[in-house]
Amino acid sequence: MPRPQSAQPGNNCRDRRARPLADAMIFPRDCPELEVVRECAADISARSQEIENARRVPRDIIERLHQNGLFAMTFLKEHGGTERDIRDSMAVIEALSHADASVGWCAMIYLTTATACSTLSPKWARTLVGAGNPCSITAGAAQPRGRGKRVRGGIEVTGHWSWGSGIHHCDLICGGTIVEGEGDSPKTYVVYFEPHQVKLHDNWNPSGLKGTGSGDFSVDKAFVPEGRWTILGGAPRRSSGVLSRVPYFGMFASCVACVPLGIARRAIDDFCELACAKVATGSSRPIAESTLVQLDLGRAEALVASARYHLFGAMGEVWDKLAADKKLTIDDVRSLRLAASHATASSASAVDLVYHAAGGSAPLPEFSLQRHFRDVHTATQHAMVDRKFLGFSGAARLLNLNVKQAQL
Repeated sequence: MPRPQSAQPGNNCRDRRARPLADAMIFPRDCPELEVVRECAADISARSQEIENARRVPRDIIERLHQNGLFAMTFLKEHGGTERDIRDSMAVIEALSHADASVGWCAMIYLTTATACSTLSPKWARTLVGAGNPCSITAGAAQPRGRGKRVRGGIEVTGHWSWGSGIHHCDLICGGTIVEGEGDSPKTYVVYFEPHQVKLHDNWNPSGLKGTGSGDFSVDKAFVPEGRWTILGGAPRRSSGVLSRVPYFGMFASCVACVPLGIARRAIDDFCELACAKVATGSSRPIAESTLVQLDLGRAEALVASARYHLFGAMGEVWDKLAADKKLTIDDVRSLRLAASHATASSASAVDLVYHAAGGSAPLPEFSLQRHFRDVHTATQHAMVDRKFLGFSGAARLLNLNVKQAQL
């Protein structure tokens, strides 16, 4: 197959191009953390290959974001955080994912894990979460892969978990654990380990999101003091603020979905650059002038824009309702899961459109579309945005099923 040819765009193609989707779709709130992302986005993007080769985000990038308060956005103010509107955090995740998918993914993990800390007892919240300035970085895995037994003063945990995204930079690492003697319906304890208690396994080498460092981690008879844990989906929030009352799984899914949204926006922007410069074999004009290419680009842009407004709109309705002290219904929770799963699927479809429109250039290593393709399809595999939630939502609507909130 002949190598695709390139040329400078004709007829001022670049000048006629619409402004980048990244600029057109940034969430229009006054958010200082988003300004930080704008300032460092170019530097992060320039290091994408370094991040992918290292299979983890370099510490200096994490520290720069951390020192500027990006990972404190979902910590309670009483714990030293800034307790922002969750849509601000979503916009930051999306913008970071536009710069580099792995950086956005790690930020998503840190921000969503931090919200679970609002259920910690005041003692542990002050000594762990609020220790020092800035706030602690927390991450881990909630799957109940740990086994614990009661010992004097706490529990002793042994376990092995997968998908430990970003844990190389954590102050605290959490793991889902089942404790012996809890009966037929045991609760999942999310216990917090100190880094020295945890063994990190260097086994992360996937096709996409390579830079997230999402390898396995394990503990062996690690002692967790009494109360240094929360109960997954069952611990009360210890704050009356709006952020603490947003449904946890709906919030988590919405934040996960912002990563593929950011990836898709970047893929569209990068495709526009490519389309204005690429001249296909046998032609004398850039592929940007092809009506079929224009159609695919328009479809991709519409998919991302509509999915984005659906997701942020659904979260806005939930946030405003909670701010007015109104009680959420199961339909409110269902709308978040529907929007998150739809945004993820739509983002992957948009990337597919521009990937195929790019022709033979798409899979080549010198072009970024192959990385966006790999990253977005890896992101779709997160359990929080699984397509089954589209089915749950449809069943609840069509059959008037009493879908339990725990399923959403």
